[in-house]
Amino acid sequence: MFYSFTWGTWSTRAEHICVTCLLSSGTKTNVSMLDAVAQWRLNKTEDICLYDKLMEMHQNFIDDTKLSFTTEEENVLQFHLGNLEYACGAHLRHVSALQWDQNVRFPQFSGQHALVPDGFVALLQALAQDLDVRYSHEVTRVDYGSEDGEVRVWTQADEKLSADFVLLTVPLALMQRDAITFEPPLPQNKLSALEQLGAGIIEKVALKFSKPFWASKVRTADFFGHVPSSAERRGLFSVFFDLSPRVQPKKNPSYILMTYVSGDAVELIRNKSDEEVVSMCMDVLCGIFVDQKVPLPTGSLVTRWRDRPFARMVYSYVRCGGSGEAYDALAAPLNEKLFFAGEGTNRMFPQTVSGAYMSGLREAWNILSKVKNNM
Repeated sequence: MFYSFTWGTWSTRAEHICVTCLLSSGTKTNVSMLDAVAQWRLNKTEDICLYDKLMEMHQNFIDDTKLSFTTEEENVLQFHLGNLEYACGAHLRHVSALQWDQNVRFPQFSGQHALVPDGFVALLQALAQDLDVRYSHEVTRVDYGSEDGEVRVWTQADEKLSADFVLLTVPLALMQRDAITFEPPLPQNKLSALEQLGAGIIEKVALKFSKPFWASKVRTADFFGHVPSSAERRGLFSVFFDLSPRVQPKKNPSYILMTYVSGDAVELIRNKSDEEVVSMCMDVLCGIFVDQKVPLPTGSLVTRWRDRPFARMVYSYVRCGGSGEAYDALAAPLNEKLFFAGEGTNRMFPQTVSGAYMSGLREAWNILSKVKNNM
């Protein structure tokens, strides 16, 4: 028998998060807590963190209905919160309840998600063809206020480069860490925007196997989920995605599972070796497929985005008290000479590779327009 939660008196069907529970009536009703948040924030101006608002609604529901939740049901709620923290790239205590999905007011792409078979490096290689790409040139200072109109860039090796226009695509986290000195200093609206957006952190784990052992249970989808055993383990390998090539060679085929770590669970793996993280992940898989022998992976990869000196993040989110307008402020050029791109400058499509790519196209057009006007 199928059961699901009802959350208060809201009747909108869930499109984002539906949480299942046991009702004494056994009726099937799906209502999204996030739809309830959307209803609550109408005409609201005072912000609150998304986690507090969701927990407030959860507690109000319990108080109003006098229903009690089993440990299993509470853990299902934690599973959905962990998925939301994956989407935001941060624990929900840091995320704005008013602005967490500010871009949904804009038209969005439809259709299925797609996997780039050879990775995004294939796209980068095509775009970089015939360009003068210089590696190991760490930029430390940008002067966009010179009297001659040129923009000057200094590297860590004290090399100076000059150009009519400069496009900066440094990750938000590095901007917030003042990794680059600007002359003149960034204006107040950009500094305020940097405070309103957060630098999200998740990590991913990819495991390679010689056979798809999960196929015995997972037949109609390319992913499966894992409900945490407690709130403390929320976000620890919540969903496993089958990223296996659809066309396999006859000899030595390979099958890939990818999962992620989000929210506070990132701290649970921060000081662990890759081998220890893989072992933790395998324990979860063995717990899911208890009726069969789960083989050891033949290869693995654990990301360390937070520790990479030229990344320090994955994607942005709107902090509590922040606004989606911060994306526009970060995108604005300075002196019509210094331009900015990256997912953290794309209000319509933040947090995505497509958003980052389109921001580059946007600024390329802006720069070409300036060149044309100056001819």
